[in-house]
Amino acid sequence: MLAEKSEVIDEAVGQIYKITRDEILRQKMEAREEYYRIERTNQRLMEEKDKALEEKDNEALIENDGEKRAILDLSKKVLNKLSGRSDMIKKEVEAIMGGKILDYEAKDILNQGISLGKAEGKAEEKAETLERVTKNYMEMDPTLTVEEAREKARMILK
Repeated sequence: MLAEKSEVIDEAVGQIYKITRDEILRQKMEAREEYYRIERTNQRLMEEKDKALEEKDNEALIENDGEKRAILDLSKKVLNKLSGRSDMIKKEVEAIMGGKILDYEAKDILNQGISLGKAEGKAEEKAETLERVTKNYMEMDPTLTVEEAREKARMILK
């Protein structure tokens, strides 16, 4: 065929391929620039909110935490709109966003509270179990003193 042997057609195909690749690269770069612009804005807003938090009480802290989450959700929506079909851009942006945006004081305070609550719950559960086992020992052997029954219960629960 004529198209198979024509250098002009080969060159045209090569140019179209190059233009398509260049356009895809340009779109990716524009999306990345837009993402960074939005992230800088979000970062500035979060810094302003953090300064305001330092001046307010704990109620303001809780409200601000919700605002930060809203900003993060909006950032993800913008990312999805900008990246369109490109999974590569989404993966890169999500890798950059990772935990950096999600780490803030309110989250740390919440996590500390959860950890303390869990520790207190475990300690209470352990004490209640010790008392139940102690009571069972005393019912099984009425000659035991409370201290003796508690010591046996501790040995079993270790």
